[in-house]
Amino acid sequence: TPPMSKWETFIKNELSFLTKYVPFFEEMLYKARHIPETNYEIGMRMANAGNYPDAIFRLKLALWFAPNHMQSLYLLGCCYISQGNKVKAAASLRRVVQLDPNHENANFMLATLDPHALPPERQPTTMPTSIALDYFSINAATYEATEQEQSYRGHQLADAALWDLLDRRRTNYQVLELGCGTGLCG
Repeated sequence: TPPMSKWETFIKNELSFLTKYVPFFEEMLYKARHIPETNYEIGMRMANAGNYPDAIFRLKLALWFAPNHMQSLYLLGCCYISQGNKVKAAASLRRVVQLDPNHENANFMLATLDPHALPPERQPTTMPTSIALDYFSINAATYEATEQEQSYRGHQLADAALWDLLDRRRTNYQVLELGCGTGLCG
């Protein structure tokens, strides 16, 4: 084969250089085509890290491009709750419930903020399982320390109440403990 010309060598080198950046450009194109989803994901990471102002910014950006993006609306309401802004939280959650009246989590959170926001037949009677699981998944690692900081004494009161019912001279009791949480009672 004949040797490559300077022009052919230049093009080959430049193409080799550019192919290193193809994955980066592909990712940028994906993000540009999916702005609401991308900003929701970033907002979710920020909210999980407790950075609510930046999470709110990202969620508002997602909603600017897709005003009915349900996940962003719901998370925005939760971020406002975390910041103590009940008015904005309720407004965001109302939008979720308007778009999807059966959104269990939004109904629960909205009813918690404003018991009159939902008609009686749509008032939740229990906490959605997903909210309870999320709460305990996030707080499990620090749950005992948080309870101690807040001077929690439920385990001590339960222990004292149990011993008030039992004969302290006996030592062969078998006690089934249900719903003990971290095991402080045990």
